[in-house]
Amino acid sequence: MGVSGSLRAASLNTRFLHALSLACPQHIVFHIYDKLGSIPPFNVDADEKPPKAVLDWKAFLEQSDMIVLASPEYAHGISGVLKNALDWLVSDYQLLARPIAFPNISVRASIAQKQMEEILNTMGFSVIDSCSPRASTNAPLINPDLSAEEIAAHPILSLQLTAFWKAVSNFLIERAL
Repeated sequence: MGVSGSLRAASLNTRFLHALSLACPQHIVFHIYDKLGSIPPFNVDADEKPPKAVLDWKAFLEQSDMIVLASPEYAHGISGVLKNALDWLVSDYQLLARPIAFPNISVRASIAQKQMEEILNTMGFSVIDSCSPRASTNAPLINPDLSAEEIAAHPILSLQLTAFWKAVSNFLIERAL
């Protein structure tokens, strides 16, 4: 399951997830959650009887063998919309130890990456480093001038997408053994 931490229509993180979807091998089912904006602000008083949008969010994640989070860094922090959605999961023990892939598509974003890893580890998720590539100037994960289709077909970027799916496949196979 893929989740973008951005609501922006032209989000590079969302575009990256769509490129991943296009490059996804046939033996893996990959869905992208696109309703983070419908999740109301977290309120611990509503946690026992959460709103429908929160129930839908939890149901989406509960189906996953691995969650792929792609999120921007805003003002050296994680996106508020993603943090809010994660806050609704704090008391949900069904997601404990759920594997998370957390690719960082920006060569400039490093502070939020560490914050998100701390949050995910604290919440009991399992961040899988082998499935969490970090973009660099020598190994970009995205080109902002390209569509998801163009990224998936790009001679260099498509190799990054293939490597990601190979790492995910290897992890899931090892986990099943």
